[in-house]
Amino acid sequence: MAIEYTWTFPALDVTYDADGLTNVVNTVHWVYTAKDGDYTATMYSTVGLAAPGQPFVDYSDLTPAIVEGWVVSALGEATVDEMKASLAGSIESQKAPKGGSVPPPWEK
Repeated sequence: MAIEYTWTFPALDVTYDADGLTNVVNTVHWVYTAKDGDYTATMYSTVGLAAPGQPFVDYSDLTPAIVEGWVVSALGEATVDEMKASLAGSIESQKAPKGGSVPPPWEK
């Protein structure tokens, strides 16, 4: 099964009024999740955004795809590739763990 990667955006920090524009997003809180069957790995962080670009996208017109584009652009493709590799490694570790916790032998 191939790993499926998804972005979610639980919060957007905004400036309420910036040069006549309202609810200008300046920080995106993101969750990047990798799922492979029953195995899941997740990263959470934030990314700051530069001043709004042109054309400006009104807050009410934002979509997950638009915000994902901003996040990927701000992080850079190389960073996103590193994140994918890290999440894939976490899933592989879950599938074939090399260590873990066991009770002491006298607790049997």
